Amino acid sequence: MYSADIQKLPRHYLPADFELTDWDSIAPFFTELEGRVLSSVAKLEQWLRDVSELESVISEDACWRQIRMTSDTENKALEEAFNFFMLAIQPKIQPWSDRLNRKLMDSPFTASLDTNTYFTFLRSIRKQIDLFNEANIQVIAGLNVLQQQFGVIAGKMSVTVKGQEYTLQQAALFLEDEDRSVREEVYLKIAERRFQDQVALHDLFDQSLEKRNLIAAQAGFNQIVNNLAKIHYRWGQNADVVVRMPTGGGVGAGPFHSQSNEAWFTKVPGLKVVYPSNPMDAKGLLLASIYDPNPVMFFEHKAPLS
Repeated sequence: MYSADIQKLPRHYLPADFELTDWDSIAPFFTELEGRVLSSVAKLEQWLRDVSELESVISEDACWRQIRMTSDTENKALEEAFNFFMLAIQPKIQPWSDRLNRKLMDSPFTASLDTNTYFTFLRSIRKQIDLFNEANIQVIAGLNVLQQQFGVIAGKMSVTVKGQEYTLQQAALFLEDEDRSVREEVYLKIAERRFQDQVALHDLFDQSLEKRNLIAAQAGFNQIVNNLAKIHYRWGQNADVVVRMPTGGGVGAGPFHSQSNEAWFTKVPGLKVVYPSNPMDAKGLLLASIYDPNPVMFFEHKAPLS
């Protein structure tokens, strides 16, 4: 019998009344986990359970901050609490998480873990280690904040259809109506509502594009060519990663930001390179790239983005 009465699992590692307030409140647990001696398979598995509990508590805290903020978009204190986590706590957690991942893979007892139980988990850890880049931490933190700012703007948008107010997501269902006039009316209303926030949305897009360009630049050939492209060969696992890359000239971006580098990656075994020529192709090819089990370099000309 199913029930909606969801109960929290009891904590065994962190105190039951623990609250994540800042980095200092959580740092001692990372320090203890990194320094703990793992002298047997049983102790390694207990260590994994404690790491999992710590990660769950952190994830739950982050999710509640996001839920509270998006439930009350006018409350600046809730927005600041979310931003504080993303900018001041999460960036300090990620290097420690990488250190714990490496401690796990360096343990001589890891090879003795049950394959049926831990194969997928260990495969994921190897991938995380291969793709980790400390230079991207603050950039990704900034992107997370921008994404939530977009959510706040989009959450306030609504249109009236047939005398009733709908969010844009709800109104989008009318785009499948059999009546063409209804589809056209709703499409125009959604577009007009978004246009009202065009300045803020364009600013968020420009900031996001700049940060994504930086992430792409910091990824470099080493991670893409020597790690990402070889994941399947090295570990026998899928590398379902899509790297979106701006490319092309003609937008006054200067000698470096106007380069077209896609040809370099076409010579690397293990990578797929996609370069759509129009918006319709871009949508279809991006969806295909996301579902492809191989790493895909998805190049987008900057002119349409501008």
